[in-house]
Amino acid sequence: MKTLFDKDKIDADQLGVVLLSHGMLAEGVYNSAKLVMGEFPNVAYFCLEEGDDPEAYKAALAPTFTAFPSGVIYLIDLLGGTPCHVVLQYCNEHGIKVDALTGLNLAMFIELISMRFSSNEIDVNELLNRVFEGMKNVGEIL
Repeated sequence: MKTLFDKDKIDADQLGVVLLSHGMLAEGVYNSAKLVMGEFPNVAYFCLEEGDDPEAYKAALAPTFTAFPSGVIYLIDLLGGTPCHVVLQYCNEHGIKVDALTGLNLAMFIELISMRFSSNEIDVNELLNRVFEGMKNVGEIL
């Protein structure tokens, strides 16, 4: 399991974002967004690798549910995959509700980071709409 999460570097005034994926997708999205936007605080990622124990993944992820005083949004690669199930299990076991969106991609993450600059009150449906609006068949534009 590859992770990036430092509780000591959390900005209490800013919404947290946690990227979850099978393989290195979450790390790749994070690093690609840094190329476009530079550094940004309050972002963590957790990459589930082949052979990782789902319970160990859940234990590593557990502190993120309470670490961000201004709230947290989870961006997850696949609906129904282990990272998604781990979030659902944890929330069910602890009686909490979080915003967790599937379909993690670079455009979604950059849009969320951009929205976060103007407000910590993120409307997840607005985020999804913006991401969908940004999806184009560039072959039709040519």
